[in-house]
Amino acid sequence: MPRARPPVEEPVEADRRVPAGPRLRPLASESTGVLPELAEVEQKPRSLWRHPAFVVSMALTTLAIIATAVLLIVNIVGGQAPPVESAEIEAGGGNLHLTWTGASDVDLYAVTGGETLDLSQLIRGGAEAWVPAGLGFYDDSTCFVIRPSVEAEAETPVSLTADALAEQGAASVCVAEATGG
Repeated sequence: MPRARPPVEEPVEADRRVPAGPRLRPLASESTGVLPELAEVEQKPRSLWRHPAFVVSMALTTLAIIATAVLLIVNIVGGQAPPVESAEIEAGGGNLHLTWTGASDVDLYAVTGGETLDLSQLIRGGAEAWVPAGLGFYDDSTCFVIRPSVEAEAETPVSLTADALAEQGAASVCVAEATGG
């Protein structure tokens, strides 16, 4: 025989109320009709080293000091500019075409009879320079010195001696060695 289901009871109005729990204190006093005074919660002052702005500024300051130290060490250890390894000169069409290998941040000087002329503004592309004959920057006895810019900043005098060129990481080439015509 099939089992009979118990009848479903309709919920009564009392079941729709909030379940009984701890009784909440009323906000208003029944006798005065005024809200109760709220006690201020004391906030403990935050120490400086725990303040977020201080922590961030200290972290950034530490990073800046570390970066400065690393850059100084790299500058001291690897401060030498790469040398100019070789230089070539080619004459053609009333111009001299100078090319070199090695350093790309260089200065170019024309040395004629002990007089030095800075031609660094004629450098193009970091590894070549065109010197027009019409400007009178050179004659048949002129030699060109190509050296790293670091030496110019150190105000090292320009010299054509082999020892000075090797010490400065420079190369020289003379107009008399020019190929072409």
